[in-house]
Amino acid sequence: MLTLRGMDKFIIEFLENAQCLNSDPEPDDGEKNKGHGMYGKATRKKNLKSMAWEVVFYSVFMTLLICIAFDNRDDRSYGFHSSILAAADPKGNISRMSTPAEMFGWARDHLTPFLYGTMSWDNSTLLDTRRVTASLASYRLGPTRIRQHRTSPEPCKSPNQLRPFNVRCVPSWSSSDHDWADYLPEWTLEDEDNSLSDGSRSPWQYSRWADIGGTPVAGRLGVYPNGGYVQDMTGTLDEVNACLTQLQRLHWIDEWTKVVFIETTIYTPNINMFAMITAIFEFPQAMVIHAQLYTHPFK
Repeated sequence: MLTLRGMDKFIIEFLENAQCLNSDPEPDDGEKNKGHGMYGKATRKKNLKSMAWEVVFYSVFMTLLICIAFDNRDDRSYGFHSSILAAADPKGNISRMSTPAEMFGWARDHLTPFLYGTMSWDNSTLLDTRRVTASLASYRLGPTRIRQHRTSPEPCKSPNQLRPFNVRCVPSWSSSDHDWADYLPEWTLEDEDNSLSDGSRSPWQYSRWADIGGTPVAGRLGVYPNGGYVQDMTGTLDEVNACLTQLQRLHWIDEWTKVVFIETTIYTPNINMFAMITAIFEFPQAMVIHAQLYTHPFK
């Protein structure tokens, strides 16, 4: 049992301890720096832990995506892709093109003979060439389409430093300079007295997405919207080549052209696979081509 003297001593010590607890003495600079250092260390540890969990999560997510893609792949798609490239561009000339004339020549000499079959297995003439390709194993779905996007022919301003050299300014591709106007052949502006009013689609008139469908296409120099100045190439091989020749003769591609697409889709029933074929011809400079050929097999 506590005596009276012991009780007094206990109460005094309790009050002194309570006073120390209630007081808030000002820490010195060393204690402040130590506190900040401990807080910063705890914060960094927390951030590192959060980053580690994010890395683990995204690693697992990417692993699942790779497994799903690998499981859904078709072993025949690579062979299908290679056979299309070998037939449409056997010499690999498309990557070495530099002028529109070379583009039209490649389309007439290699692409259209592959897409529009004319001879049977026994070298006899095919009676029905509306859909079959030269391999006789694939069929075209819809027409082969050639389309382009242009910049507006309104004059642009050259930098002051280049004006003494009489350099002609040609704007680069951008949505703000996108040409939407309707023209007559050879890019003559339409007027009320002279216009195409028969209702048919003309490669000199702009076609919007609602008219032709499609999705934006990403090239090496930019992303291009759907729509554009479109020519659907239908008929026999001779008719399609005549259409290409006429477009070239009427200067359908000129210095204001920024990108040209040749697009088609084929189907091979033997392996039950489709393939989208897209040739992209970009013009970083007036009348200079940067070309590439894409094939996308799918089911």
